[in-house]
Amino acid sequence: MRIGQLNCARSLEVMAELRTVAEDLALAILCVQEPYSLGGRPVGLPVRSRCVSSGPNQMAAILVLDDKVGVLRLEHLCSRHTAVAEISVPGLSFVLVNQYFQFADAPDVDLG
Repeated sequence: MRIGQLNCARSLEVMAELRTVAEDLALAILCVQEPYSLGGRPVGLPVRSRCVSSGPNQMAAILVLDDKVGVLRLEHLCSRHTAVAEISVPGLSFVLVNQYFQFADAPDVDLG
């Protein structure tokens, strides 16, 4: 399973290129920060893709592109700056965390 990561800088052009790059590299999952989105969903990706994020102005998202990859959003751990999901394929299950750090903001830490 191949996983990619990119800060998209809220750019429509980057999101359009991202789909091509993901297909060329055979990526199953993309971790993106600052995605360009409409209605809370990053644009330019295949219709079948699944998105784990929080709210319309998310700063981090996990995009699952491969239909064979199971994904479960861990809602209680997600925030505007953090996307967390359990990823599963036959014989393997793990938690994937994608986080965006805004240096101007104090971190939102909740360990309980």
